[in-house]
Amino acid sequence: MNVFVDTSAFVKLYHHEAGTETLFNFLYRHSEDLILSIADITVIELHSAFLRRVRMGEIAVQIAQSVFTAVDKDLKFINSIELDTPAKQMARKLLDEVAPTKNLRTLDALQLAAAILENHILPIDYFVSADGRLLDIAAEYFDTFNPAKESLV
Repeated sequence: MNVFVDTSAFVKLYHHEAGTETLFNFLYRHSEDLILSIADITVIELHSAFLRRVRMGEIAVQIAQSVFTAVDKDLKFINSIELDTPAKQMARKLLDEVAPTKNLRTLDALQLAAAILENHILPIDYFVSADGRLLDIAAEYFDTFNPAKESLV
């Protein structure tokens, strides 16, 4: 099973917060054939998220650095989707079509574009995010899962 995880959910794999256990349980249920896919910008966004927590005094910089090291090691087991020119063009198209009526932000458009294009190569079974706004849009293309809001049955 191929699960695309955006940054809002990916962070939960490295920082215990609402939805962390639900996400781990969801991934564990599918661990036998799991492919975890992310857009390559997810790692950059993760750095930003953890360094924001450092600035806010929630975590020490050493914790953030250890997370960055762990992510770098884990990347060899993760399908990282490069945001190349076609992905950027798809993101622009998504913005042009969706943003006039829905709140689709730049990085969210890039995440969704990466997933849509990857779906043509390696079908995506779930689009996972803790961003309800993005999931509303992604639901037009994928089955979705929000670990911060949903529970496993």
